[in-house]
Amino acid sequence: MRLSQKRLLEQLAAVLIAALLIPFPSSASPPDSSKVYGTYVLLAQAPDGQTIPFVRVIIEPGYSCPAVVGGNSSLPMTPRDNPHDFPVVVCEAAIGIEQNLQVKLKDTVVPLPRVNKDPGHIILFGDTGCKSLKKGETGGCADGTPAEPFATLAKAAASGPRPDLLLHMGDYNYRGTPGHIRMKETHRGKPVSKKYRVYDAGDGEKRKEQCQQSPNYGFISQNAANSSSRDSWKNWRDDFFEPAGKLLTAAPWLFARGNHELCSRAGPGWFYFLDPSSNLPQGGSKQLHCPVPDAKGKPIDNVVLRDPYAVDLGTLNMIVLDSSNACDDQKSDKEFMSV
Repeated sequence: MRLSQKRLLEQLAAVLIAALLIPFPSSASPPDSSKVYGTYVLLAQAPDGQTIPFVRVIIEPGYSCPAVVGGNSSLPMTPRDNPHDFPVVVCEAAIGIEQNLQVKLKDTVVPLPRVNKDPGHIILFGDTGCKSLKKGETGGCADGTPAEPFATLAKAAASGPRPDLLLHMGDYNYRGTPGHIRMKETHRGKPVSKKYRVYDAGDGEKRKEQCQQSPNYGFISQNAANSSSRDSWKNWRDDFFEPAGKLLTAAPWLFARGNHELCSRAGPGWFYFLDPSSNLPQGGSKQLHCPVPDAKGKPIDNVVLRDPYAVDLGTLNMIVLDSSNACDDQKSDKEFMSV
């Protein structure tokens, strides 16, 4: 029985639609070691209160996330949300305490630090970023060079006795967090570049309107669309990830947040790379991120803070506070410091 032309076309269309709905296998493969920019384990607290380590790997786009392997098991890693369009992919997976694991790349495996109870050898860092040099200045970092003295200290720590735990107290990114930025605007029909002070807290700040975000002062974010200095992977790489080098995989890290990681500054990178919130169930199924500012950098409620959390390592118990928006001149902060 011959099909009518109309019926034949309908069947052909159905076949084509069905073919389009079939997912094609991904041609992307795990990256080789030259396409990996950082591998590290950070400590967090799961919703049930248990301490949970996350392994994260920063890779070049265009590759699939690698897997975490150990014994005969293989655990896939998943990419984190990237609402601020950093030109790298952060893959992550939740692992267990006291496990011997590796990240499997295309050309090698990267051993992961074992998370042990009762850490004895602990290394503490803070304020590891450094500013770019201006004409006539000394002691800073030129663009494209690793942060010093952090690079030297991290190399020494990685080559010495293996630590059990690495603590970082915040402020990872200095060269990418200027106090002032320029915004492209239009004045009387002509393009102009206007200088604005970026919202900040702490550092002996005396102007209370900064911490209160009063309408008289407003909120200026360096991450506005027409800002001259948006948060960038390049600055995070040069100030932290590149100088950290081999120390990234020497031991698990506990990361705290400083005022340089406010959403008005390097907050987008903080929530993408280092904050322990995650879309994985063990991370509470909600990755935090900074709002995307409007063209003038004045969004509402841009101070995004995370709740305190606890990390239990047997004989060492820690409470981590997000004090990035704490202001030195506020009464509540003075009372807290006097306790």
